[in-house]
Amino acid sequence: MDKKFLEFWGNCFLNAAKGQEQIENLTHLMREGFGAFEHQMDLFRRFYNFDEKVDSAPHGSDSIFQAAETYQKSYREFLDLFGLVSKEDYESLAEKCEALREKLVVLEKKTSDPKRPADRNEIGTPEVVQGFESLMKKQTDQFQELMQSFANIKRAESPAKAGEDDKKELGKRKRQRGRS
Repeated sequence: MDKKFLEFWGNCFLNAAKGQEQIENLTHLMREGFGAFEHQMDLFRRFYNFDEKVDSAPHGSDSIFQAAETYQKSYREFLDLFGLVSKEDYESLAEKCEALREKLVVLEKKTSDPKRPADRNEIGTPEVVQGFESLMKKQTDQFQELMQSFANIKRAESPAKAGEDDKKELGKRKRQRGRS
């Protein structure tokens, strides 16, 4: 933090401690700015090395603006120590917060109704379950056809055992159907 800034405020607080009137003036200074009190402007000029008035120095006006900018930066840092934020920062954050709240409401509406898909491209839960059921049925049918073709091949190889194999195959099918 700027040494001149701390020295300036240290002297302001010492002067304010000398009397209640100066405390009222400092409060008024904070509200109205430096133009309201010549005494505080003199302190500012003295601590930031501006011995002459700004009006009488033609090239000095740029440097006093730079000093004022440095002072404002230091003042913001000083307020940051106390956790204070500027009105502009607060309003910006409040706007962002409100936008996020609106977005949250929209997202909550989308996720709160499980029957309605949140997007046209998304599939709802009942459609997913039906898709899995049809897929499982199709795979079961294909597996049964595969097993039947293996059984036919086996029968063609050994016609004597065909009767026994058919009985075994029927038993297997009944057991499989009983499990599902």
